[in-house]
Amino acid sequence: MTEESSSIRRDVPVSSIQTELDLAFIIDATAMNDVALIVYRDQPPQEHTFAVQVDNFTDGEDTAKMNVTASVPRSGGDSPEAMAPVLHAAVHDLSWQQSAVKIALLITDAPPHGLSSTIHDNFPDGDPSGHDPIECAALHAECSITLHTIGCEPTAKPYRDQGGQIKN
Repeated sequence: MTEESSSIRRDVPVSSIQTELDLAFIIDATAMNDVALIVYRDQPPQEHTFAVQVDNFTDGEDTAKMNVTASVPRSGGDSPEAMAPVLHAAVHDLSWQQSAVKIALLITDAPPHGLSSTIHDNFPDGDPSGHDPIECAALHAECSITLHTIGCEPTAKPYRDQGGQIKN
């Protein structure tokens, strides 16, 4: 890698940075027992297909591939997304094994509804599901589920400290 390609460009204005996302999952598959996939979009009326879709744990390679392949991205109607109900679903809708090490990985490029005062949010008072994203993240810790969040910048940068008070 050259010095030029490894350096971070700080002189490029955020408004000129491309906001599309190409995402690669890098997974150690040497001893993976069960994998679950939960995908989320936005709440109606911005999104007409689903807000949260849960594919429970599976150890079937073909099922896991099918679940990932079926998760085609679509855009919502505003910047925040249905993060609160997906965090709730991760705790309540997945069949976590009692004795397993529990890790949930949340990858996002947008904040949850109700936490943004700087961007357009069709649900500024919180997600219409009634779930609070901070409380749902805390519930992960209470249930011994380690929640790792990857905020894809630049769109998630203003929210990087939102969950700072949550400790697993």
